[in-house]
Amino acid sequence: MKRILVADDERPVSESIAIIVRRELASDFEIVGTALSGKEAIEKAQALAPDIVLMDVRMPGITGLEAIREIRKRGSEAVFILVTAYERFDIAKEAVELGVLEYLLKPVSKDRLVAALRGAAAAVERRAELDSREIEHREREEVSRAFAEAALLDGIVLGERFGPELERCKAALGLDADFGLAVAAAFLPAPGSPEPDAELRGLYERFRAALRYKTEALSGPLARGRCLVLLPLEKAADAARAIEDLESALDASFGEERGR
Repeated sequence: MKRILVADDERPVSESIAIIVRRELASDFEIVGTALSGKEAIEKAQALAPDIVLMDVRMPGITGLEAIREIRKRGSEAVFILVTAYERFDIAKEAVELGVLEYLLKPVSKDRLVAALRGAAAAVERRAELDSREIEHREREEVSRAFAEAALLDGIVLGERFGPELERCKAALGLDADFGLAVAAAFLPAPGSPEPDAELRGLYERFRAALRYKTEALSGPLARGRCLVLLPLEKAADAARAIEDLESALDASFGEERGR
């Protein structure tokens, strides 16, 4: 069921659209709200999260095109259909630039409205499919990265000599560095902690997040309250700077907790 917001300062227009939707498209669409101005359209779009917005061009205060721009700016992925009494090139040009799917002239005919809404529904579904594929792709990348990170750090711990596997690991991790500094991180629960294992795991996950988003360092698995950290270096002389960057990131994330 696709959710529709109708924004038009003429109530008869909104009412006629609602009648067509109820009579012709009730099984696939529902009108979740109406707006009489551009400002109200912006507020309703944020509150109701519609899939499709039917937007009038000329409304009091903020115009329909300005409202679309603001709704987009606020993160909405709604599909827009423009409804207007004016067939003007400048309006059509700006509508295209804003990614408006369809341009309907008043009075809106039943057949044009039905066709436009079905086209908008197809666009919503295509976008959802693309979003799903993007999420799956990112998940696969994360799994591949985790395997590459573990293989590289395990090899360092075990003192293995890397062959072609090293370049494959570096490529999977996006590493261009030819040098690296390995350091150990230790975690201690607070004295008297009722669940020390859970606290250790929480500290470790926060530590990994701090490294991931604030540094280029890699972190290995938690074992007996410790983990290996690899600081990639472009040259060996960069070791001191890399340690300073690591210290700064941990101070920002843990503060006084680092003293434990």
